[in-house]
Amino acid sequence: MLHTFLSAIKSFSPKEFTIFLVCSALVLLTGVLLIIQLINTYTVSVPAQGGTFTEGVVGQVAYLNPVLAREGSADRDAVALLFASVYDLAELIEHDEEFRSWSLRLKEEAVWHDNTPVTSDDIVFTVQIIQNTDAASPHFSNWQNVSVERVSEREVLFETVNTYALFENLLHDLRPIPKKYFADLSPANIRLSAFNLKPIGSGPFVFEELEKRADGFITSIFMKKNERYHAIGTLPHLDRFVMLYFENEDLLMRSFNKGLIDGFGSFTPRIAEYAEINTQQNNISTSRYYAVFLNQNAHSALASPAVRRALWLFVDREALIQDVFAGHAVVQQGPLPAYQDTALQNPVPAQGNTDEAHRLLEDNGWFFDDETRTWNTVTDDETLAQLMFTIKIPDSPIVRQIAESVRNQWETVGIKTKIETTDANLFSEDVLKTRNYEMIIYGNILLPMPDLTSFWHSNERFYPGLNFSLYESGTIDELLLQLRSIDPQSQSRNETLAILAQEIVSQTPALFIASPQYIYLTQAHTIGAPIDTIATPDARFVRITEWYAKTKRVSR
Repeated sequence: MLHTFLSAIKSFSPKEFTIFLVCSALVLLTGVLLIIQLINTYTVSVPAQGGTFTEGVVGQVAYLNPVLAREGSADRDAVALLFASVYDLAELIEHDEEFRSWSLRLKEEAVWHDNTPVTSDDIVFTVQIIQNTDAASPHFSNWQNVSVERVSEREVLFETVNTYALFENLLHDLRPIPKKYFADLSPANIRLSAFNLKPIGSGPFVFEELEKRADGFITSIFMKKNERYHAIGTLPHLDRFVMLYFENEDLLMRSFNKGLIDGFGSFTPRIAEYAEINTQQNNISTSRYYAVFLNQNAHSALASPAVRRALWLFVDREALIQDVFAGHAVVQQGPLPAYQDTALQNPVPAQGNTDEAHRLLEDNGWFFDDETRTWNTVTDDETLAQLMFTIKIPDSPIVRQIAESVRNQWETVGIKTKIETTDANLFSEDVLKTRNYEMIIYGNILLPMPDLTSFWHSNERFYPGLNFSLYESGTIDELLLQLRSIDPQSQSRNETLAILAQEIVSQTPALFIASPQYIYLTQAHTIGAPIDTIATPDARFVRITEWYAKTKRVSR
């Protein structure tokens, strides 16, 4: 039969042979397409085990130790992969009716990476080290007024001096360290431990090794899957996770364009514009925001609610977001995360409202001088005062651009504005500590279940409190106290938060500007599991066990 078929082909004329080839190709292509369609119809692509994800990070690790790792540092990123939180380690968390006593029971088979059990002694030891001032832990302030007690090998009791319904926030952030490796060190010497760079954790990935340059700069950390993590949570799909460290974003971007890293995160709004390869971009909402905080005690004009609201109305935040954030931010309307601002009544328009701002100023004794193009008023001693301010900022590219945008918009409408910049590392000591400013532009970071006490309670007006506006309100203090005793999951909490936010916005102690997005770029072929909202960059790893680099097809 084959011989007959070949003989028939040989008898074809050139034209007939061409037609035969075309028809055969069409039949073959149709068959392939049909097979692909059948595969897509009756199977589905799912994550497969295996593969390595290499992430680029700007910065340098110093302490792969959750007791010492500072928020926003490169340390925190690696710690999130190497150490499980108490919340993850617990199989049961209970509290009393007053939210002052919290009991916790650890999962029975939870182990450290050396396969020894995680016990209540480790939890108690970690908290007590944090509470010891000699350890200089950045988490010290969070754990003041909390006592911790061992109940049994797997049970721990926490007690707070005051009612605190949001105590679970602390448990989410608390990542214990193994007592046996640190117990022989004094708290002051914990920073000297070799385990700070050779950690034994309990997280989804196990530390393998790190590499350094000749000058001591750590260039990479290699981690492998924790095969026993199933006792704590879901096993990761990835076999390995590698972090490569860079001194700046330019160097990181060069490596990304060369294909040396699979992905990285950044708050630089236009970072994707520097990619020279095909990428996948995930824009992640955040619960951080920038605002202009007004010190009413430092400038007489700022004592006027009308002036404060007019200043806010003069700012076109939508234009600012396009100019500064390239659209990768949302308008911040109040003190809550941007996604909770929808309940505010009479919010300041995102585009501002110069007509309304003019009316407010004019109704409160200010007049516009067409010749000097400034706003002025006559003071009690019959002298002429001009509406002009100084904004103090840390030397940060984003904050500087926000300040310049606000200044330009205010000066366009006749409000003279000066910007004073301080080194970002000195800003807390030189500016925030002294409260010596008329206004500052600064960023606040809120937790998913926000506790606004440190930001707006009158007791937090002075350093180290975060009430940068020196805002004082008995109503707000009472609402903040109520919120500490309301179940975080109750509708009552949401209603009380809405009342509090409305009260703060109506008083305008700060001009809320924008909430930036966190941009996570990966190579186009790389597949991950992005998260919708984060508070801090290390929170991008909340669903790290779902990240994957390989897929397989299974029947539907």
